[in-house]
Amino acid sequence: MVAMALAKLGDAARNGNKAELLKASKEASVHLAALCKKFQELANKIPGNTPQERRMKDQLLKSAQGLRDMSTQLKILCAVKAASIEENKDADGALSIIARNLGTMMMSGLDAMAISQISIRK
Repeated sequence: MVAMALAKLGDAARNGNKAELLKASKEASVHLAALCKKFQELANKIPGNTPQERRMKDQLLKSAQGLRDMSTQLKILCAVKAASIEENKDADGALSIIARNLGTMMMSGLDAMAISQISIRK
C-alpha cells in the first residue's frame, strides 16, 4: 500500500496536480504510520534476552522511528511542492531522495521483521 501511495504521489508531482499531491502524501503517511505500528508491536514481542534479539528489536525500533521522521519530511515537502509547483523545481529532487530513503528504511525494517518472526516461532 505504501508503494502504491508513493506511485500516486510521484504521478501527481510529475503532472503538477496539487490536490492529488497532498492527498497522496496523506495516504502514504497513513500507511507508513501503520507499518511503524507493526514494527513496534513486533519489537515489543521480542524478549531481548540474547544479543541477536536485542539487535533485531533495536533495528525494528530504529526503522519505525526513521519511517516516522521521513513521513513527516515527506508531508512537509509535498506541501512546499504543492504551494510552489510552477516556480520551484528544488522540491522534486528532495522528494526523490525522501522516496529512496523511505524504501531503504522500509527494507531494513521488513528484513528485521522477517528474521524476528522466524526467530520468535522457534
